Amino acid sequence: MANEIQLIHDDGAETVYAIVRDTAGNWYHGTNPEAFDDANWGDYDIALAEVHACTSGNVAVQANFPAIAAGFYWLDVYIQAGANPAQTDLRVGSRLVYWNASSLAPARDLPPAPGSVASGVHVKPGATDVSIYFHLTDAATGRAYMTTGGATALNLVYQRPGQQQVSSQVTAALAAADSPHADNHVFHCGSGLWRCDFPDAAFAAGADRAVLMVVHDDGDILPAVVAVEFWTAKALRAALAVLVGNMTFDEATGETSFLDAEDATAERASYTVSATSVGRSDASIS
Repeated sequence: MANEIQLIHDDGAETVYAIVRDTAGNWYHGTNPEAFDDANWGDYDIALAEVHACTSGNVAVQANFPAIAAGFYWLDVYIQAGANPAQTDLRVGSRLVYWNASSLAPARDLPPAPGSVASGVHVKPGATDVSIYFHLTDAATGRAYMTTGGATALNLVYQRPGQQQVSSQVTAALAAADSPHADNHVFHCGSGLWRCDFPDAAFAAGADRAVLMVVHDDGDILPAVVAVEFWTAKALRAALAVLVGNMTFDEATGETSFLDAEDATAERASYTVSATSVGRSDASIS
């Protein structure tokens, strides 16, 4: 397939181009990944040609996606201001996409993402035997993916901040929905809902979040993605104290309770919380 990159730009008089980056931080010069080098900006660009030439108004533009390995990539679009692409050019958009080596599918915003019913999942750091449920969607039909015989064509992928992405081929299908946890095994529960048993390393202590993905060897499903936050009991107590103002969390019982004004003040004072990031996945709580 050609012209996998297809966009609408709002000004036919402008020249636009795209740049491809992977989730490991590499920038692509043709099919060659490399660490970003501002001196090579002019080598990263993919010229977006107009489908039909026009000098104003909305215009369709397109280009071939590089012949690189299947995976998730960032696609950035820029307006070229001068005779050549430059680092100072205006970026007009970025989109996380999944490239299956022959076609593109939008990964959409995280979370949620196409095919995924898991969103805003919270897991205790160091948790073991964790199963995450995904609704998988057939890329060709847009309907639920229920091909149980294709379980071993699935890959369970996890990405922790600042670490190498880990992708594992599904070993086999589980015997039943309530089977004991088995790393890199899956089970189709029905109607396209799949239980996916991720390895413990995905949830190991030492990070505050991870991105989990389910992809298919041949791109037969839309990539399913979910962002998982690692919340400790201390973080939950801090969030309740700061966001609600007068509640706390009992780690032993799992119950919440209201505090009087004096205790609520003391509870909030016991945590260091970044006021600008309260309620976000990058909140700093200590």
